[in-house]
Amino acid sequence: MATIIRLDNFTDRALVLWYKDGEVEHKYLQFTNGDRYVGEWENFIPNGSGMLQKADGTELQGTFTNGEFVG
Repeated sequence: MATIIRLDNFTDRALVLWYKDGEVEHKYLQFTNGDRYVGEWENFIPNGSGMLQKADGTELQGTFTNGEFVG
C-alpha cells in the first residue's frame, strides 16, 4: 500500500511511501514532470547517493548535491 504525502514547501514533488506489514519498505520522491528520485535527500532535495529515473527513461545514478547530479 502506498501513501503519497504532498510537501507544503514544494509544488513540483511529493514523497511516496510504500508500506509492508506496517513498516516503510520503500520511499522515493515523485516529481510532477514524471521523474522519480530514489536515494538520500536533505529537506526533500536530492543530496548524496541516489538515482534519478527521468520520465523519458534516462537514469542518472551517482552523487547529487543540492538537487543537481554531479556524477
